[in-house]
Amino acid sequence: MKKVVKIVLYCVIGVYVAIGATRLVSDAFSLPVTPVDVISEAAQKIETMTNDTSGYKVKTVGGKIAVEDIKTGEIIKSTDTRVDILPPKDRDQLKDGIVVKTKSELRSVLEDLCS
Repeated sequence: MKKVVKIVLYCVIGVYVAIGATRLVSDAFSLPVTPVDVISEAAQKIETMTNDTSGYKVKTVGGKIAVEDIKTGEIIKSTDTRVDILPPKDRDQLKDGIVVKTKSELRSVLEDLCS
């Protein structure tokens, strides 16, 4: 959830910076650029970022924690940690799968869940 908040915050900041930059450019070159154009372009970039299919999904397979490569859909790691012994919050997250982008994030999630 914290990652989503960070992404949204960065996007909002990016929109404000983009609006300011377009105003400077449009004033310098007398181009008719509106904030709506800037927001539309920012929304397209956000959609592209969220459609990125690289990374890993930590999920439940056979009652245990496993890691799926999102691009290939292949299970690349299976653990011996049973999901039924985890706290309810962790079990709920694993139902949908915990998506991470990097090996470092993956390692951190696995350490949290499997220790």
